[in-house]
Amino acid sequence: PRLIYVTGILNQPAAIPVPRDRELSVMRVVAAAGGLVDFLEPEEATLWRRLNDGRQVRVKLNLDDIRTGKGQDTALRAGDILDVPHTLTSRFRQWVSENVRIGP
Repeated sequence: PRLIYVTGILNQPAAIPVPRDRELSVMRVVAAAGGLVDFLEPEEATLWRRLNDGRQVRVKLNLDDIRTGKGQDTALRAGDILDVPHTLTSRFRQWVSENVRIGP
């Protein structure tokens, strides 16, 4: 199957279908997975890709730079895995949002 797998702190992590002979950008794939969880504001993602010779490579992508146009919106292709991992800050923000109530 022609899929890009998106995991991590997105609203709807999923396997995103890729049309034949097409690539999808990082931000298009993130949008197809429901977007980033707003209040967590992840700063980076990891792209895992298997090369033609069978090796698997891992590349860190700066989501802040891509979102603001400072960085290139990398083209993803079928078989890629894009992971938007938690950071210490995002885990803290999530814990606060789930456990701390302010007001009446």
